[in-house]
Amino acid sequence: MPGAGFINNLKHYSLAWALVVSVILHAVLVGFLHPFKFNTPIQKPPLTIEIVQPKPEPPAEVVAPPEPQKQEPPKPEPKPEPPPIKKPTPPKPIEQPAPAKVPDTPPPAGPPRSEPPAPPVISAAPKVEEPPPTFTAPPPPPEPPKLVGPTEADIESARQAYGNSLSREISKHKRYPRIAQMRGWEGTVRLLLEIDTNGKVVSVKVEEASDREVFNTEALEMVKRMVQPPPIPDTLRGRSFTVRVPISFRLE
Repeated sequence: MPGAGFINNLKHYSLAWALVVSVILHAVLVGFLHPFKFNTPIQKPPLTIEIVQPKPEPPAEVVAPPEPQKQEPPKPEPKPEPPPIKKPTPPKPIEQPAPAKVPDTPPPAGPPRSEPPAPPVISAAPKVEEPPPTFTAPPPPPEPPKLVGPTEADIESARQAYGNSLSREISKHKRYPRIAQMRGWEGTVRLLLEIDTNGKVVSVKVEEASDREVFNTEALEMVKRMVQPPPIPDTLRGRSFTVRVPISFRLE
């Protein structure tokens, strides 16, 4: 006799086949009752386009412009008649008096009268006037020779040029203060230098000080480090003068 496992497997297979057959029968039944309709493509009606031509508009009526009114020409004004010209009347003739009649009686006879003789004319020789003596002034004394020297403009130009050369010479001895370099300080100091007739620096002072005292001190020390100032120009020789020298401290 077959075992229990075989019987169980047979039951399972029979149930499965029964289920499949049932599904097939139901599908056939539904197909008969409700037949499947496949979707057929819907044919769209053809699209027709009609071109309608616009009706021509009736031509616009041409309105003739109104005729301009004829203006009558202005009537000429009557010219004024010139006044009548009067004819000049001829002058009346001047009546001259009739000449007097001389009597025909002759003059009485007698001795003829003798006229007195004319006085003799004495002619004197004209005097010759002598010219007055001329006075000649002595010539003026010769003017002393003028000394030709430089003008104020020349002196000022030479002083500015010497100040620039002196500033370059002083800047060679610059030592940037260490504390100012560490803290990033910058500034400008203006010095006033007095130069004697030999071109030597007599005195130096701070004319415009900086906010940082280290810059003022360093500017004075720079002048002291300068061994020999640049030679002065010929225009400034033999005279004392002052020079302004700006010293700038800038971090590069």
